[in-house]
Amino acid sequence: MKFGKVLQQSTQMSPSAWEPYWADYKLLKKIIKDCAQIKKEEKLQGDKLVKIKIKPSAKEDNDSIRQSQDEMNFFRTLRMEIKKIADFFIKEQAKHTSQVAAIDASFQQLKTNPDSAEAKTALMKSCVALYKELLLLENFAVMNFCGISKILKKHDKWTGYATRNKFMHTILMKQPFATYEPLLQ
Repeated sequence: MKFGKVLQQSTQMSPSAWEPYWADYKLLKKIIKDCAQIKKEEKLQGDKLVKIKIKPSAKEDNDSIRQSQDEMNFFRTLRMEIKKIADFFIKEQAKHTSQVAAIDASFQQLKTNPDSAEAKTALMKSCVALYKELLLLENFAVMNFCGISKILKKHDKWTGYATRNKFMHTILMKQPFATYEPLLQ
């Protein structure tokens, strides 16, 4: 199954309020195709002989990317998508952190009155609901991370640039949804 379909299924399984915060994989893919088409046309418009460099240097890649409006548009859009995902993830993470604190307070209160069956049931329901929400948030983080990684791989394949590793290490790995450490504690 294609990743776009898997991402779409994950989006449908998550709460509908989350839908606008998922990575727009289709849009990024469309921009890549536009970049690849222009690059292909530029190669063909040169002399009748097409000269292809095996591995351009990183500096040549950067200069070439900066000169292309489509490439700049791709990376601008990609950064906006990452920011959108990260902002939403931080908001949800804060919400869940406060839920954990509320559950902990309920647990401490239950210790003082261990005979309350209603309180035990309510606490258990709260724990189960939080667990389900955390699983959905983890899925959101993992699928968006994979989507960004795959779109960068697709970008490099279609355009011939080598941007994925550098972008992953300098930008993507520093995002809160890449590690989600506070949720693991």
